[in-house]
Amino acid sequence: MVPPEGDIVFRSMFDCAAIGAALVALDGRLLRVNCALCGTVGYAEHELLSATLQTLTHPDDWSRSNEAIRQLSANEVHTQTQHLEQRFLHKLGHPIWTLMSVALIRDTRGDPQALFVQIQDITDRKQAERSLREREQRFRTMFDQSLQFIGLLNSDGTLLEINQTALSFYALPHAEMLNRPFWETPWWSHSPEVQQRLRATIRQAAQGTPAQCEVDMPVGAGDLRIFDFSVKPLHDAAGQITTLILEGYDVTDWKYAELALRESEERFHRAFDYASIGMTLVSPNGRWLKVNPAFCELVGYSEAELLTMEFQSITHPDDLDPSVGHMRALLAGESLYFHLEKRYIHRQGHIVWVLLSVALVCDEQNQPLYAVVQAQNITQHKHARQELARRVAELAHSNAELEQFAYIASHDLQEPLRKIASYTELLARRYQGKLDPSADKFIGYIVDGATRMQQLINDLLTYSRVGRTTDLTLEKVELAHIMEGIFNDLARTIRDSQAEITCDELPVVMGNPRHIAQLLQNLITNAIKFHGTAPPRVHISAERRADEWIIAVHDNGIGVDPEHAERIFVVFQRLHTRTEYPGTGIGLAICKKIVERHGGQIWMESQPEQGSTFYFTLPAD
Repeated sequence: MVPPEGDIVFRSMFDCAAIGAALVALDGRLLRVNCALCGTVGYAEHELLSATLQTLTHPDDWSRSNEAIRQLSANEVHTQTQHLEQRFLHKLGHPIWTLMSVALIRDTRGDPQALFVQIQDITDRKQAERSLREREQRFRTMFDQSLQFIGLLNSDGTLLEINQTALSFYALPHAEMLNRPFWETPWWSHSPEVQQRLRATIRQAAQGTPAQCEVDMPVGAGDLRIFDFSVKPLHDAAGQITTLILEGYDVTDWKYAELALRESEERFHRAFDYASIGMTLVSPNGRWLKVNPAFCELVGYSEAELLTMEFQSITHPDDLDPSVGHMRALLAGESLYFHLEKRYIHRQGHIVWVLLSVALVCDEQNQPLYAVVQAQNITQHKHARQELARRVAELAHSNAELEQFAYIASHDLQEPLRKIASYTELLARRYQGKLDPSADKFIGYIVDGATRMQQLINDLLTYSRVGRTTDLTLEKVELAHIMEGIFNDLARTIRDSQAEITCDELPVVMGNPRHIAQLLQNLITNAIKFHGTAPPRVHISAERRADEWIIAVHDNGIGVDPEHAERIFVVFQRLHTRTEYPGTGIGLAICKKIVERHGGQIWMESQPEQGSTFYFTLPAD
């Protein structure tokens, strides 16, 4: 049977259509598909005829498609066709955006028979739309998040659009700011003069010439910001002005910084000109670029004269090489600044000693611009130092002579004192009890005086020997070994006084073994001598501090009032009578001299009846 001519035409249109088409049963089965649909979804015809509309539809879009078909079947819509955008799944798995048209086919009685579906691939369009939205969003984000105040104006100055940065200055809705002349927006209501300037600037830009103005904007409570506005015209393809773009920069901080810089420069100029010491700016080749009055007075030349000269021209010949050498090192980047004592030759011919402080100023490329020089007149100070050095030398010579005299005098006094003591003792033995009682007492006084004089001379000799050791050779000294020798030397004294002497672990120090032994023995002997009612207890300890050791000698003796802490280290200074505690008052002075000869310090902490602690420092090994 030959099909009707209409059927042949319909089938040809169906099969040859440029967009996908399908005849779909009401349960979703695909009854007939054309080539375009097969090409769109990537399936062969026989594969599609075994599939359903639901299996081809993206899961997220099926409910919407199913609802549209249901509405058509139930006559809930007034149209015979439903159009919707939805995604189909390609055979390879990726989604395809389509524009789907669904029409309901009814029989002669009006009952639904099938669906006629047309599917147009709009994936490229959807991607283009997404790209356009993303691009628009990026531009909008840039527009709103810009740190600048940005607005778009109509050619007559009406505000068409404004960014969030601008809106942040006032808590007003976006819509309320638009469609009004820019100069009439709330930003400028505080000043008619500002409004007039903005209007003139916008009018100039509307005539085709970019314009600029600077205006004040109140922000917050009493805060006034300064904005620099520029308005530029935008042209269409025909060259007509369509829009004005307005850009505003908050220049408040820059303005204040500029003002502060000017004030700073002014302060610098005042400080430079009125400084009490000489100040100059010197070029890399040594020429003076600027000099202050104090420098002119220092060297005797006028400012005009100095600005035609180089620093080398008035530098003392003997100081020229050091001056030039330091300047070269500064210019080469070997140092950031330098200090130098040098001599200038005053215009009147005399020498002026100065202390120079020189620092280099470079440009942004780190190229030298000039040196800032401060010149302090130290001529009197230099002369005073020279005089002081001369007097110190004289004093050192005098002290050396005095020490030599003390040594010789003490040594030469020994012999007559020994004779006095010997003959007085002989006189006492022969005539004791044969003369009257007064004679016996006088002889006793002579013997005692001669003995004390001998002891005093011996201590004075010891004290002078410490000072006469000009070249003190330091070596490693084990304090524990020194203490063993002291225990042996003081064994009888320790036994007779029932003293107890203890030590922590003692270090190795740098020093002279004989002097350090004498130092420790003097301190331990004093601790035993000046004990209270209880037997003497002495403890020696050590503590490391940086590059030295602090040695402590602690006792339980009678103690000393802190007000005498310095006095006890002075020669011949005693706090007790000889009848209470024998001695010459030189022992602690010797200790002080030994410690200071080693570059250390000695001091005491004590309270009456609470014992004493003597501290001294020695170099670590």
